[in-house]
Amino acid sequence: MTTLPRHPPRPRATTCARPPAAASAGFRSNAGLEFAPPADPFASFDLDAESQRLRDEPAYARTGRNAITLSATHDHHIVLVAQRKGKRVDAHRTPSRVTIDVISGALHIHVGEGAAARATNLGPHGLVTIDHHVLHSIDTTADSVFLLTIAGALRSD
Repeated sequence: MTTLPRHPPRPRATTCARPPAAASAGFRSNAGLEFAPPADPFASFDLDAESQRLRDEPAYARTGRNAITLSATHDHHIVLVAQRKGKRVDAHRTPSRVTIDVISGALHIHVGEGAAARATNLGPHGLVTIDHHVLHSIDTTADSVFLLTIAGALRSD
């Protein structure tokens, strides 16, 4: 069996962090963030190891949450988030479509507002998609790790 190369550890970041610089020229997103084309068109990650590293860092002990951007281009972001039970991502809208994929723990996700509001509980391997501009919030009902994928350019229209 062939072992695939792994990217070196990346600096810890928030969901809109600037990825490592690449050899070729980068570009600026509509949100004003600079992104360089990936140095390698392939990346693999050990999510268990990355999850543990997030939970072991001082930021997690201090705030109850921590995140790392695993991959970022002008139109696609993948963020690994660790969040303690009882923490909340307040209601907000995003300019792009998102998916939330629970790796471990449990989340309660509120989507929409008024008569169109809905909520769902997700456990490990649970997945939800949320269209752009839809109001949503995330409550952790157990210590959790989840992948947040932002698909589409970061834009404000």
